[in-house]
Amino acid sequence: MSANDDLSATLYTGHRATTQFQAIPQITQQKAPLYPGGVIDLDRAYWGFDAHVTDTRPLLGSPLQVVAGINYDDLAEARKGYLNYRGEQLGVEGRCVETNRITCTTPTNTCRRSGIRASDGA
Repeated sequence: MSANDDLSATLYTGHRATTQFQAIPQITQQKAPLYPGGVIDLDRAYWGFDAHVTDTRPLLGSPLQVVAGINYDDLAEARKGYLNYRGEQLGVEGRCVETNRITCTTPTNTCRRSGIRASDGA
């Protein structure tokens, strides 16, 4: 490292959870056995880091900037789908019909998804 170099590093983490009720008609959910439901329960956690060095110096009368570094990002997401009715009662969280889990990692851009639908016999 020299006076021409600048070192920068960032570390982050976060979490997001939400439940969303959608106005999907009951008949639509009943007629489509693979329908994911009208209520979504989403839970997402993520973190990552970035570190890089920037070298700035003159070269042949013009500024030259070279940047080298590494970064890593990770995401894990769990999603459940529920029917938005229970019997004749509408607008409520009903039976769970779908469960998914997704994990993604960079820099390899590798994503894995696993899921179970109630109609799969689970």
